[in-house]
Formats: sequence, structure tokens, C-alpha cells
Amino acid sequence: MASYRFMRRLNSVDKAIGTVYEYLRNNLTVESRCIDSNIIGSYSAEEVRANRDIPPSNRAVVDGCAAISLDLGGASPEAPVILRKMGSIYAGDTSDTVLNRGECIEVATGAVLPANADVVVPAEYLVDISQGNIGVIKEFNSGYGVSLKGEDLKSGEIVINLGDIILEHHVAMVSALGIPTLKTWRLPKVSIISTGSEIVEPGQELVPGKIYDSTRRLVKGFLKRLGFTDINDYGIVPDDKDTIRELLERATIESDMIITIGGTSVGKRDTTIRAIEEMNPVSFIHGFALTPGRPFGIARTRPGKLIVSLSGMPVAALTELMAIIEPALSIALGRAKRILPVVKGVLKKKLVTHPGMLNYVRSKLSCSPDGRLYVEPLRLTGSGILSTLREGPGIVVVPPDITGYNEGDIVEVIIYNTDSLDCTRNMGEVK
Repeated sequence: MASYRFMRRLNSVDKAIGTVYEYLRNNLTVESRCIDSNIIGSYSAEEVRANRDIPPSNRAVVDGCAAISLDLGGASPEAPVILRKMGSIYAGDTSDTVLNRGECIEVATGAVLPANADVVVPAEYLVDISQGNIGVIKEFNSGYGVSLKGEDLKSGEIVINLGDIILEHHVAMVSALGIPTLKTWRLPKVSIISTGSEIVEPGQELVPGKIYDSTRRLVKGFLKRLGFTDINDYGIVPDDKDTIRELLERATIESDMIITIGGTSVGKRDTTIRAIEEMNPVSFIHGFALTPGRPFGIARTRPGKLIVSLSGMPVAALTELMAIIEPALSIALGRAKRILPVVKGVLKKKLVTHPGMLNYVRSKLSCSPDGRLYVEPLRLTGSGILSTLREGPGIVVVPPDITGYNEGDIVEVIIYNTDSLDCTRNMGEVK
């Protein structure tokens, strides 16, 4: 008969996070990758600082004439300021010209400005007066039409933080600095095993008593969102302890981290946990103070691999990944914040949660005309109700030491699905 001991003595989620973090810390590897490779979406394994000023010198941002702003006072169509033209500078040219009062030099966009020039008069405000002279018909203040040295990036400035998700603007900035490669984290190879004699693949005939396997695809998709790209999908395995154990042993050879789905509770057909126990793991923790997601299990096997056992219920499985794998990965990567965005909002109604449990509460999000983000918790039950992930794009995290929040309280919200928001402005703070 199955034991219900884990129901009576639940482990803290922090213990699970610590276990996963230690494993990931020892199994993340660093790769040096060309910026022209498929690097977008990877995590930076280094802090990158600007190795020079960008731009390296003052330059023109419009076509026109570089001049000294003190010479332009009172310029108008009726009374143009006459400047002596001292030649031309184009983008890519070098020049040691020093501009004196009463002089100007023709420049193209991107051209380095001559010494003493502090303004670029756009070409449409210039008129030819006579050979070698230019007329300026509008006054411009110092700095107009000029991109200053170091205005974009200053030497020593942080361009990419350790653990940042590398995006296209990062690649553009390091390209501007002449950096051809970046160090990125390589995440462990993951195997996924979905257990359950009652589940079948979409497209197969659905006979009475069977259900389609949705949780595996939810888990696989979220792992990809977290950056796990090397995923081995073993498909569906029936509730047979020996078959599951054999596949787990194979997976520990073929991958670094194994994720099982289903069979983690205490029923007679919940064989995944017993299969893991028969592998004589170095450590095995089962049952955590998390809702939804209490029957989570985590084992370290003798070959130095990690087995993570998720609930077969989709929302519970996703919660287990969000509450344990995502924060552990964030810490291991050296990030200063979570991978999923976290914002603040105003609670629209009282929220009562399970005492002693870490509660992940799916919530609707809406914005008022003045930019306030409002949070409306959905039902607290139904760990298999997939539609709540569409209806509730936000997750309110309630710690175990409190029993909820009152209407009007400001709460932190993890954003799971930005497409389901009806607003995107002013999400970082409550006015």
C-alpha cells in the first residue's frame, strides 16, 4: 500500500531550489560563440564592458556645415551670418582641421567634426553667398546636429550583464565595439518522460478512459522558453515501474537532467516515485509545501545526474517549473533578477491562501486609464485547468508565512503570458 508520509511532512521549496541550483552550478558550461551564430536568446556567461567610446569622437548627425555656435547669433533669412567655407569632410575621412571663428566646413552625416566645431547647421539652412563663403539663415545652439564622443557608449560602461538574455541590441552594441565573440552559458541536456497508462498522443483514437497528453508539451515549451535547447523527448511510458526505471537508467546515460511527468502522487498507479527509489539515488526528496504542485520530487543519481519529477496535471507541473527550476536557473546563471518579468499591481479582491504553503495564484491583469495595474485572482483549485493559463497571465506568489492579502494591497506578479494583457504601459510601478 502506498505511503502518505510526504503528505504529513512537506519540504520547503527553498530546499528544492537549493538542490537544483547546486546541480546547475556544477553542470553549466561556457561556450565562446561568434556573434553571427545563432546567439540571440542565449544567456551571457560574462560581463561585457565597452572597450572604447562610441562614437570615438564628435560627429555630424545631419548633412550641413560644422561651425562654432557663437558665430550664429541673430542669423535669419533677412540677415544671414556669413562664414568662410574651409573645405569638406565626409564619413570615413580623417581631418586635422582646426576651425577658427568665422569659419565653417562642409560635413556629411557620420563625419568627424573638426576641432572647435560645436554645431552642425543643416544644409536646408545654408545659402551660397559668394565663392568660398556660406550664408547661415537660422541660429542654432551648441550641440545641434552633433553626436558627442561617448554619447552612445562610454569606455568601461557595462554593455551586457552576467546572465543577461542576449538580444539583438546587445549584438549590435558589441559589433560597434569590434567584439567578434561572446561567452554564453550552455545549459544541460534534458530528457523528458511522460508517464501514464491513461494518456495517448494527439491524433490517436481517444477511447473511453483515455486523455490526450498535453502536459508534456507544456513542460517542453516552457523549458525552451527558459533556454533549454537540447531536449530529448522520450514520449509516453505506461504506468509500469520496471519500464519506467529502465527508461530512467537509459536517460541518465543519454542526458544530464531527466524530467518525468506524472506518477508522483501516492496512488497505486503512481509508479514513477517507486521507480526512482529503486535506482538507489544519492538523495531523493518528495513532497513540497507548494500549491499547486505538492507532489514534486527531486533526486540526484549516482552518475551525477538530476531527476525532476513533475505532476501530471499541467498547471501543477508548470507551477513546479516556475517555482523551482526557473529561480534556481536564474541564480546559477548569475542573473540579478528572475527570467520571467516581475511587476507590481493592486489586488482587486481579498486573496486567502493555504497556510504553510508557497502559493502560486493565477490572476487576471487589467489596467486603469491612469496606468494602474490591477490583479484579480482566479480560482485556487483546478491544477488541470489549462484555460486559467490563458485567462490568468499573472501569477501572485504568496509566501508560506502569510495567509493571503487584502483588497487594495500592492502585490508582486510574475508575468507568464504578456499577450493576454490588455495593457503594457506603466507595469513596473503603481502610481
